[in-house]
Order: sequence, then C-alpha cells, then structure tokens
Amino acid sequence: MLAPAFLLAVAAPSEAIQRAPRSIYRVEPRIDVAVIAVGVLAIALPYAFAKELIHPRCPCNPAEVNSLDRHVIGNHNKVLDDASDATAGIVLVGDHPHGADHQRSRRDGWHSG
Repeated sequence: MLAPAFLLAVAAPSEAIQRAPRSIYRVEPRIDVAVIAVGVLAIALPYAFAKELIHPRCPCNPAEVNSLDRHVIGNHNKVLDDASDATAGIVLVGDHPHGADHQRSRRDGWHSG
C-alpha cells in the first residue's frame, strides 16, 4: 500500500514541486481603477442621496407590497440600519487592502490558496 504512494511521490519532477503557480489574474491598472470607481459610486451615491431617492408612503397598503416583504412593514431598527451602513463601508474600504495583499503575495512568489 505504501509502495504506490511512494512511487507517485518520487515520480514528480522537482520543477513541478518548486515552481510557484501562475496567477490567472492580469492586473490592468486603468481598467481596474475604473471598475472599482464605478463600483464605489454605485454604492456611495444611493446612500448619499437616499433622502431624495426614497419617498416612503406610510402607512403602506400591504396589498401593494410583495408577499416576501409584507411581514416587515412598520419595522424600524436604528441599530440594524447603522450596521448595514457600516457593512457597506467595510466592503468599500476593506476589499482594496485584500486585493493589494493578494497581488503582493503573487509577486513575491508564495501562494496561500
């Protein structure tokens, strides 16, 4: 039982074991910055202009609301509202360091998964 495993382990050429995997990503700064900027604006602008864009009619007629959302009519929670805003902010700011770290790790030749 150990012999086949040993043969497979020894049969691998040393280049296959030592060579860092090639990245499937190609960084194009002009395109990447444009896509990130559009994504940031797509999230930030609706938040910035929410008062002008959203005109609630309360109390609402439950018959005008789809059945999935009907049970939440009248629910307001300031803590959860702030948490959703914070989550959007974390996504906007937090993804950029992760992407830079990934590119740095690829450039330095190690791959974490």
